[in-house]
Amino acid sequence: MARIGPAAQGEARIFYFPEAKLGLALHGQARQSEAGLGQAGQGKDNSKGGTNVKQVKVGSLVVDYNLYPRVEVDQQHIGYMREALRAGEALPPIVIIEKDSRIIDGVHRRGAYMAEFGPDHEIQVVAKAYKNEGAAYLEAMRLNAGHGRSLTRFDRVHALLHAEELGLTADQTAVALGMTVEALGKLRADRVGKLHVPGKKSTEVPIKRTISHMAGKSMSAEQVHANSKLSGMNQTFYVNQIITLIEADLLDTDNEDLLNRLAHLARLIAKYAKRAA
Repeated sequence: MARIGPAAQGEARIFYFPEAKLGLALHGQARQSEAGLGQAGQGKDNSKGGTNVKQVKVGSLVVDYNLYPRVEVDQQHIGYMREALRAGEALPPIVIIEKDSRIIDGVHRRGAYMAEFGPDHEIQVVAKAYKNEGAAYLEAMRLNAGHGRSLTRFDRVHALLHAEELGLTADQTAVALGMTVEALGKLRADRVGKLHVPGKKSTEVPIKRTISHMAGKSMSAEQVHANSKLSGMNQTFYVNQIITLIEADLLDTDNEDLLNRLAHLARLIAKYAKRAA
């Protein structure tokens, strides 16, 4: 593969990326799924056979979040890739759907190319055809779970719920995510809540470990929104972090915003203690 980015000594190398924490969503609008639903076969490749390797402008590639098995796009991870491009590293080809250029695998790579070189920059892609939307999503799960930044458990529950909407079986989803059916079932039982909107049918939503006690329970829209802002550690961890900072006299007392938030926290704790008494 030809060298991508600034010149560097030696031959270009394929760059495989370290794990990074979730960041903000990548710019771009999600497109509604157009292909029909249905069953998709298990296995290492869910395309209909045959691939077309070609050069395209990176701006022509479509980010469809209905095909994206992750909850968010990691801007820090994109930053790592941009650094690699500047060092002369070559990124693996992006995998797309032949007929409409929607990305199956490589949303972070697209983000790095776009930010570093602009939409007219040409890259190599692998274009494939899929029987239906279910087969395409199986491939997206398989490729995203197999390399690059690992899928978090939150990502996996998100992917599982969408796979069910597409009519995929637990066996198919487990194979694609590299899990046993038993592990997938436990993940579903432990990490799915229910968004309750008065007058409407409850919707299942993935929840983070921080509020795993809400699994199977109804949640308000406000609670679901709060879930999206949590980092995923258990609740005792956060309390212990604050206690450690206070007991070790490590609070930044010159940080006015911090002191205001601590004062707000103190009021919330007092209110909660009074309610619980």
